[in-house]
Amino acid sequence: MTSMVKWEEGDTAMRKIIVAKIVFSLSFVCFLLFSFGTRFAEADTAHIKIAWLQYPADWNCDEPGARVNLQTNPLKPSDWDIEWNTIDVQTASEEDFLQYGLIVISGHSSYSFTPEENGKLKHFLDNRGTIWVDNCGGLQLSNFILSVEFSNYEVQYMGQDIIVPNHPLIDGVYTLSSAEVNALGEGATGNSNLIVDKDPSYKELIREHATGEPLTLTYESTTGRIVITAQDVLCAIESVETEDLKFAYNVIGWSMVPFLQAAISPVSATIIIGQSILFSSSVSGGFPPYSYQWYLNNNPVSGATASSWAFTPTSTGNYYICLNVTDAQDTSAQTQVAQITVIITPVGGYSISTTYKATTDPSVLYLATFVTLTLFCVNIRRKTTKRTN
Repeated sequence: MTSMVKWEEGDTAMRKIIVAKIVFSLSFVCFLLFSFGTRFAEADTAHIKIAWLQYPADWNCDEPGARVNLQTNPLKPSDWDIEWNTIDVQTASEEDFLQYGLIVISGHSSYSFTPEENGKLKHFLDNRGTIWVDNCGGLQLSNFILSVEFSNYEVQYMGQDIIVPNHPLIDGVYTLSSAEVNALGEGATGNSNLIVDKDPSYKELIREHATGEPLTLTYESTTGRIVITAQDVLCAIESVETEDLKFAYNVIGWSMVPFLQAAISPVSATIIIGQSILFSSSVSGGFPPYSYQWYLNNNPVSGATASSWAFTPTSTGNYYICLNVTDAQDTSAQTQVAQITVIITPVGGYSISTTYKATTDPSVLYLATFVTLTLFCVNIRRKTTKRTN
């Protein structure tokens, strides 16, 4: 009898230990899920992969010194881990290019990209890549994604005028003063070029003061970015010029900014004539603040310039709605097209319900799982205690 009591007491103690271990293990698992889930949802872009483009010309005229200085200079943000490599435009595949966020092209001579090479660069650009072309004096690139032509002579700049002062290349990781912009590159000493022709898709960022010719161009879409500099910035970085290092870090920072994206909800519905349906939007990336324009059957809706819009049809049929969003840098993104079918109320009445999906924060799911499992284990422990008593 005594041994039976001791066994039951030992069994109860063992059960308590098991339950405690289960609760601890489940709590630890939930903690890990919550921690890693949050990290994945808010992953930073501190690890930056950059490649210098290798092509059959003097592609590496500034590569060694500029690369080392950009990696080691104290001006580099402390939370950046920059990995530099070279990539051969002739032998690398499209997938090889997609391993990088920024491709740097520099040189002194002319080079004409083959259709295959240009296709690789375009594929990179169309998949959220950034390309920086810096003219080190004498560079000419033919068959480039968006055409650009430099002057065939070097000039001494009489000043550099900022056209878009709030652009992230001027006001980004670092804010460049007018004096710093005037000193960009080697133009102050007469060793740089002008941009004399360009694709109309480019936007002018900096112009030479005396001639009014562009010196820095930018291009941005919802899938890729290009910056063209005629000032020979990378050569100045070899000489550890502060303003040029700041500009380069702004280029790298610009390449890390998420691209503008927009979506609307709902994307399809059937409603009765005379009813209203409210469209909402979600926008991310780019550079706030955003401006909005709603479209109905490819036509802009007058006054519909908010992030949401209520559509009230007055006739039956199919309607197509989309939203165009423009950010502070004048980059635009168009949403998917929603289709709305409008019908007449059938005899005897008609009822339609529209369901909207709600997005749940992963942390709420983790917390709910933790609480449920904890209560379940506590309940087991209580039942075990009652049985023992």
